[in-house]
Amino acid sequence: MILTTSQIQTWLDCRRYYKFCYVDLLKPIEISPALRIGSAVHYALRYHYLGKSDGVVRFYDNIITEHLATEIVPDIDNIETERCLCSNMLNGYRNCYANEEIKVLETEQTIKSRFDKNVWFAGKIDMIAELDGNKWLFEHKTTSNLGNGYFDKLALDSQITGYLYLAIQKYPDICGIIYNVLRKPSIRQKQNETIEEFYQRMRNDYLERPEFYFQRREVVRSDKELVEFPEYVKNIAEEIQYHRNFYPRNTSQCNLYRSCTFRSLCIEYSPELASTYAKKTSLHEELDAEF
Repeated sequence: MILTTSQIQTWLDCRRYYKFCYVDLLKPIEISPALRIGSAVHYALRYHYLGKSDGVVRFYDNIITEHLATEIVPDIDNIETERCLCSNMLNGYRNCYANEEIKVLETEQTIKSRFDKNVWFAGKIDMIAELDGNKWLFEHKTTSNLGNGYFDKLALDSQITGYLYLAIQKYPDICGIIYNVLRKPSIRQKQNETIEEFYQRMRNDYLERPEFYFQRREVVRSDKELVEFPEYVKNIAEEIQYHRNFYPRNTSQCNLYRSCTFRSLCIEYSPELASTYAKKTSLHEELDAEF
């Protein structure tokens, strides 16, 4: 069994959602704008740290191509808005960290570790780099709400523990994680303001308020937490195997993030309704490959 942090969290959140996603291998036909923007920024940051500058353009060109290939009519206006938003965000980011001394060791790489005879743990690492002479694992995030409590969750975040565990297997001298956050624009288009004027004002705002839009936190884990992590994963794997034919709803999760992706299917399942979802090509599409 191969487990990822997303898979584990889905199991803990709602087993019915887990069944749709990891047993039936269903997914929405179209990615939500929020997820698309997050993916675009990750893609563009990889290009940025590899010394290239056209990541945003390439990402959205690929999105349009994929839409056309699946006969979904792309919403060009929305895609163009997202493209400009991401371009302005990345331009501000490049300006904010223009003087940092960083040596990239690898980006967007899948790392795996075997915890038991039949249990693997895997994750796709955003970036490992040397910053000011020290090795760090970078975790890139985009958010609309970078309030005072945003970073408080990191002390107990199992994704951070898992990714740091994986990174240390490859780089034993790694210091910890740099949680690298990029905030989506806080300004909105004004009445009588053209879209071009709005995009320019957004671009200027990113350049003028970098401390508002870009923040980082260093996160570490104790030796005890890292030693205990494999047992945590193995226990989750045993639980999934034991309950593999029982997938109850967790109704307390239904309205998180506005609405569940599988809400209609969960209310009244039918093969016809299930056929309106796309099929994942593999259990963990986010990884470079299955193993």
